[in-house]
Amino acid sequence: MRTSILSIAGASLLVFAGCKTHEPSHFELGEAAEMRGDKVEALSQFQEAVRLEPAHKHAWRHIGYLKADKQGCKEYEKEVCDALLTFLLMETYEIGDVAGDREFGIPETPVEPHLARTMVRGLNKLIHQIEAIEGDSDICYREFLGDPSNGDLKQIALDSQQTVLDSNLGISPRAHYYMGEILRRSGDTAGAKSHYDTALAQSKELGRTNLRATASLSLVGGDLDEGWLAVSELDRRELYVEYIESCLQRNDLDRALKAALMARKHYADVTIWRQVAETNLLLDQTAGAADAIYVLEKWPCDDKEVAVFLRLCWAAESGTKIDGFAKKMDGMASSGTFDPTRLAAHVEASKADAAAKSAVRKAADKMAPKK
Repeated sequence: MRTSILSIAGASLLVFAGCKTHEPSHFELGEAAEMRGDKVEALSQFQEAVRLEPAHKHAWRHIGYLKADKQGCKEYEKEVCDALLTFLLMETYEIGDVAGDREFGIPETPVEPHLARTMVRGLNKLIHQIEAIEGDSDICYREFLGDPSNGDLKQIALDSQQTVLDSNLGISPRAHYYMGEILRRSGDTAGAKSHYDTALAQSKELGRTNLRATASLSLVGGDLDEGWLAVSELDRRELYVEYIESCLQRNDLDRALKAALMARKHYADVTIWRQVAETNLLLDQTAGAADAIYVLEKWPCDDKEVAVFLRLCWAAESGTKIDGFAKKMDGMASSGTFDPTRLAAHVEASKADAAAKSAVRKAADKMAPKK
């Protein structure tokens, strides 16, 4: 983003005739603050300048540049565009002495009175082109989500996000985040981590916190504490589910249970209740597991297989009769919606008797997701 070349010598000047002190305008105070590097104060002064003088075109120019420097990428561009377009629409002759104008082919004192309006049309055309590119990339991403195993859809989705990056000169935390999501859902955790890291680095440079990238980074080996802060602030059902699963995969059971209990308060979701039950069983907390399993048994859906399997594991660990649950499992068709391997391994390593362990192994083999 180009920055203005400041020309004032100080915030206040003495008028020697009569020794009268010059009262600096808000615009001058803004320039002085910008020269000091105090961008927050500068923006405040320029905004006050346009409040008092709505047609103060150069104050609008500074507002646009300061907001662009602060906010950065296209997701936050509307206020930036509004400020710069306001400046350009007021401009009829002097564009101003702005660093980078000559490199961009913008003359400092154009002879064409309506050059500003030509620039407005060009800027609007560019904005619409970028919006169209990002709209296409969103469509490709949604199509990929519908079938993450489709290699062609994956490549198209990645290519479309790369086009977004190219159109934004490589700076787009949003595009890097989506590329990370595509790779993570395809099983490439290392590639996903690289894009999440880039999204966060670019967000930091732009003065923003990218919660989505922070949350997703925790799913592929990032900091679980920072990830939880982001997940809980974003408060999305699917993020809770994925975060809890990540904790389970990393054997951080206490954190998984804490997150699952919190998520349960926010969403009446069968997957979250499954996670509550499973985590309690993995922690040998059979009382807590029993309560969650009871809810799952009453859940209004056709898939009762998981609830019965959880009850079987609970019975094996509790030393109670397993026969009834084992028979129910035999009579059920596998839905392939739940991975039983963690619980089966846990029961195998527990003090359950041989018959219980055998029944759980058999049920787990039957339930294992088909490749």
